[in-house]
Amino acid sequence: MLITPFPENEQERLTELARLSLLDSEPEERFDCITRLTAHLFDVPISLVSLVDKDRQWFKSKYGLDSCETDRSISFCGHTILQSNIFYIPDTLEDERFADNPLVTGEPGVRMYAGSPLTTASGFPIGALCIVDTKPRELTDSQLEMLRDLSKLVQLQLEAFTQSDRTQLLEDHQSYLGALVDNTSDGIITVNKFGAVESTNRAAESLFGCTQEGVVKQSISSFIPLLQGFPFDNRDANNKRSFLRDVEIVKADGSQLPVDLSIIEVTVQGQPKCICTIKDISDRKEAEEERARFRAIIETSDDAIISKTLDSIITSWNFGAEKMFGYKAEEVIGKSILILFPPMLADEEKSIIEQISSGNRVEHFETVRQRKDGSLFPISVTCSPIFDDSGKVVAISKIARDITERKLTEHSLLLRKTALEREVKEQGHDLRIFGHIISTTRELMIFVDRNYVFQAANQSYLKTIGRTQEQVIGHHIQEVHGKRFFNKKMKPLLDSCLKGERLQTESWDSLHGLEPRCFEMLFDPHKDENNRVVGVVISSRDVTEAKNTERFLISANQKAEAANEAKSQFLSNMSHELRTPLTAIVSYSELLIEKTSPNNDTSQLELLNKVHNAGEQLLKTITDIVNFTKALDTEQTCESRIVAIDSLFQEIAKAIEPKMKTNNNHLLVECQEDIGEIETDPNKLTDLLMHLLDNAAKFTKSGRVSLSAKRVVESDFDQLEFAVSDTGTGIETGQIPTLFEPFEQADNSNTREHGGLGLGLSLVKKHSEILGGDILVDSEAGSGSVFRLILPADVSQKSRVSTDERIA
Repeated sequence: MLITPFPENEQERLTELARLSLLDSEPEERFDCITRLTAHLFDVPISLVSLVDKDRQWFKSKYGLDSCETDRSISFCGHTILQSNIFYIPDTLEDERFADNPLVTGEPGVRMYAGSPLTTASGFPIGALCIVDTKPRELTDSQLEMLRDLSKLVQLQLEAFTQSDRTQLLEDHQSYLGALVDNTSDGIITVNKFGAVESTNRAAESLFGCTQEGVVKQSISSFIPLLQGFPFDNRDANNKRSFLRDVEIVKADGSQLPVDLSIIEVTVQGQPKCICTIKDISDRKEAEEERARFRAIIETSDDAIISKTLDSIITSWNFGAEKMFGYKAEEVIGKSILILFPPMLADEEKSIIEQISSGNRVEHFETVRQRKDGSLFPISVTCSPIFDDSGKVVAISKIARDITERKLTEHSLLLRKTALEREVKEQGHDLRIFGHIISTTRELMIFVDRNYVFQAANQSYLKTIGRTQEQVIGHHIQEVHGKRFFNKKMKPLLDSCLKGERLQTESWDSLHGLEPRCFEMLFDPHKDENNRVVGVVISSRDVTEAKNTERFLISANQKAEAANEAKSQFLSNMSHELRTPLTAIVSYSELLIEKTSPNNDTSQLELLNKVHNAGEQLLKTITDIVNFTKALDTEQTCESRIVAIDSLFQEIAKAIEPKMKTNNNHLLVECQEDIGEIETDPNKLTDLLMHLLDNAAKFTKSGRVSLSAKRVVESDFDQLEFAVSDTGTGIETGQIPTLFEPFEQADNSNTREHGGLGLGLSLVKKHSEILGGDILVDSEAGSGSVFRLILPADVSQKSRVSTDERIA
């Protein structure tokens, strides 16, 4: 608690206070009317004119308090006289200076305090006009200004000694008070003993919707039907004041307005009167209705909507949360939200709190939570900070959505639960067996207490450091490993672990002057039955060889990458150097064939055709090698676009037509009616189908080649099946399993009719997998072949085509 300090001019201040002769004087109405009015205007239970004496604060006027004085050392007004402006504390329990003050923890239970210093004409602070509430309270700037003005009224009274001075002061006081009342935002009216209105201020005229002449002398019940007879009911314990909430007043136009009504009974010149204060609460009512609508939305939401403190304590729980988690609100409010967390995910809450405390939102975080019955289910969580008026994060709102159906994980969760139960059962060991394992394990294990003293060490540790149990147990780490090792490496990690953190690190250390070894270390806090950290378990293992191997592999990988880059550069250069002259040879041979054809020189045409065909074959071989190398060296991606299948087939048919004419083949294109579109890489799909059609045309003479497509929907999985079939030579059954391997051909004999390296179908296989599908073949020697390319209708899906069997 902060003891009230003394000002530097304390002695002069006390002299000035004594000059006024007010201490221990009788109560005076001139002060009492101000404290009553102040309590009424601010709607507080206590209002005081306090004079700060040497060892006490004495109340010249008091409203709502029985005590006449309190000790100065615990007084609030003792702090106020040190200020040049109003001393204001919205919530004493949130202020460490006053949270344990006896006036806060005991009677009268001060929770809000606001005091305006009182000074004499010579400028010495002698006391304060203060207001006190027993609950936290936020005051507006205009209210603080009003308190400052009221304190000026008190200061005028402090210097009023003569009757003439008092008369003038009273006039000034009445004028000042009238201006104050007339300009307050609350309506104020006075009612005589007959229930008739005697006076109103401007705010009351505005609330009633008429001028003062339309209100004065009228019965108060005409405007406030609830007030019947005099005196009015609903008085407080002192029979002087009542407060009515949500009262309806009737305006001049007949409309009704919700207000809060405060009534004080006073006696003026022997006649009883009532002062009524009316506060317009229509904005508050609208806000309450809006909050009610929000509450209705929250309560009818299927999502769980929860609020919690920064200490993870649940403060609200809607019906959606009850349905989702199985807990009633009364079962969880006031408890930690960790009851919803599976044990293995408890650390998630710490991460969420850290982000929210920084003012950040946690958007659509997917995780797993636990119902009351212990079952786990997947949810999507959004957490938002809740701020107070000062912008400080004070709580958290959380919206959780059950995503079980979307995730389709119920089966996998059951399997996981079964696996965990089996693992727990398999790992159930007798404590003696467990202790034996610890003592004989190759890992180095020790236990130190909060004072960094060894309490246990296994044989592997003792053997590694070359010490005995007697040389280690009961000794400080610094004694065993040296001051430098302890301060630089161990102490920072141990201190963090003793705070509850679990740490893992690596350290290169030299033991007994040997070459440094790398140890992987785990620091685990050990807690007692009261969940207090009482020590640290440290386990470590020598990973030097693994680290050396890792370094070697990194170096080898870098060398391999460099070699691979050199190979790629070589292939690129070779491709350029070979393609350039080959392209010229093919072009020139075509030109010569065109010029020779009119002369019908068959021998020259035959030779030129051989040159042209050989050049094209060699050019294709180089292209296949380069493409095959790229497919192996890089992780190819898809440029996904939506493609109309019928349009794609028209383009392919037009491009492959010349190839069909070479062997006098007929191309048949078939599409399932309304087959629609596919989302895939159109270039790769075109290359795949063109290569299959080219092969079909090459191995078929005077026959039929067909290209078809159909859509296959299986268990809500949309697939497209493309088929290229021919009536050509077919493939031997024994050759099909290796058909898609690189450098493999159906005809490997020296007398085969068609050349090539056997890379084409390998590339077809590779590209079909990139597109998320597979390529299947059905063929028989002499009966033609059917190649079926099965792809997902959306390239982002994974294909369900089985790759175990390629023979349909």
